[in-house]
Amino acid sequence: MPSPSSIERHPESARLIEAIANGVPGVELARRYGVSESAISRFRVSRKGVLSQIVDEDGTDPTEILGRLLDLSDSARVARKLADATASPAVRARVIAAELSVLDRLSRLNIDDTAIARLSQAVGPMVRTITQLAKAHPQDVLDALSQHEELADLHDHLKTALKAQKAN
Repeated sequence: MPSPSSIERHPESARLIEAIANGVPGVELARRYGVSESAISRFRVSRKGVLSQIVDEDGTDPTEILGRLLDLSDSARVARKLADATASPAVRARVIAAELSVLDRLSRLNIDDTAIARLSQAVGPMVRTITQLAKAHPQDVLDALSQHEELADLHDHLKTALKAQKAN
């Protein structure tokens, strides 16, 4: 398990984390609490769940990437089985290396069980639909999200994003 960040170790961590969640600019937090802007940025990124990432309009969809990795994992497994039965040791070694590479990528994403990854992949279309609804009816979506404690991060992220949109 990773060690606590400088934000989590800060003497006023509860207030600092609350300010980060409320979207207070990093420059202001760095000045007020004596932490670096990069530490604040790293903390924000580390706490940003898959659902929150999808709300961003940066073009990345983690569920799609996860699905592609799972497809690659399946293909690599099939290729390894075929190579085990028919290929030379050199080919088998390359196929094993390819499969291990995909499994390593999944491990870096903290995906230990492909069933969890498949569930995440299936959730993608639903989340994209919620994102479209949030653009058309932001307050209705915020109200609906506020009824689900497990979606608090998504609610807070969307609320912050909407405030930023209004400010621009």
